[in-house]
Amino acid sequence: MAYFAQFEDQDPDKVAALLQQALPAHLRLPKLERAFRAGDGTYLSFEGLWFELRASGTDAVLRYYMEGRDQDIVAALNEAFTEIKI
Repeated sequence: MAYFAQFEDQDPDKVAALLQQALPAHLRLPKLERAFRAGDGTYLSFEGLWFELRASGTDAVLRYYMEGRDQDIVAALNEAFTEIKI
């Protein structure tokens, strides 16, 4: 959680650049509009999609959610985000 929490309330262009470095070279992020704390997790709002990572309230696991308009982009980012080496 700390990896994504470091992005909260930071400059979106700076956050996008850091995230882009962690992703495969062929994959381009949509424009990041905002990164902020949302309840008990980190929320990233991109143009056309959003991502949230938070601790589960019932299990000892992390939960992440991603939703967007373009199924292919969501699927590619979903896979890439789960493979970020932190």
